[in-house]
Amino acid sequence: MELAKLKSGTPIDLKYAENVIKKNCETKTFKGKEQTVLFGGLTTSKLRNLLQYLNNIYTKVYNTNNKELSDEICDELEYLKVKFAYESAREKSVDLFLKKTHMNVLIDRVIKHKSKKFFLDYCKYFEALVAYAKFYNKEN
Repeated sequence: MELAKLKSGTPIDLKYAENVIKKNCETKTFKGKEQTVLFGGLTTSKLRNLLQYLNNIYTKVYNTNNKELSDEICDELEYLKVKFAYESAREKSVDLFLKKTHMNVLIDRVIKHKSKKFFLDYCKYFEALVAYAKFYNKEN
């Protein structure tokens, strides 16, 4: 599944989701105990909260027969970008996550093409990021 290409031309796919999570995991010691930290402190709970915003839109899109996203859905995706920007401003780890995973670039692509397929691929990619974050950050 190809979602977009990085500047290097490398496709972003579900394997990329695993790789970006693995590359952004580091082990730190807190109070004598080693812990895995994602994107400088991003919790899987925070990731799931971000995904929840997206899942509300996903339900609406999935249940339509249209191959093109409606203007209403595109407006909701634009608002999702606002929510992501707010969360990025609140927590540096969210900002780092969105930049390293190219989530904002990809959502712009979905909006530009108004493609249901692009949107569903975007959702799968985000779900994969959350799943791999949980897998590699078991303590959190």
